Amino acid sequence: MKAKIFHKINRPFITAGEQVSIDDYEEVGSYSNEWPVRDNTNYSPFLNKAFEASNTITKHWSKNKGITGGIGARSTSVGDLMQVDSGGFFEVRSIGFRKIEVV
Repeated sequence: MKAKIFHKINRPFITAGEQVSIDDYEEVGSYSNEWPVRDNTNYSPFLNKAFEASNTITKHWSKNKGITGGIGARSTSVGDLMQVDSGGFFEVRSIGFRKIEVV
């Protein structure tokens, strides 16, 4: 499974019902692994791994296992997006993720 990682560009948090444009984000990298999604609806375990991998803990996140790109980019944070190859877009929230529609 693969998730593209998008960081927001100078914009406030997404509010409920707001139309989200991909133009407000920059693709900074991706994360992939062999994570199985058994029911094609619960992406949280995979997204948690992608979030952890796209954050700098002991080394810059671009050097973490499963990451492509990310060089020079900040760590992923609340308000950023992840696009799962088979499940759409998810906004990073303060606790967990929220599936959203992106235009």
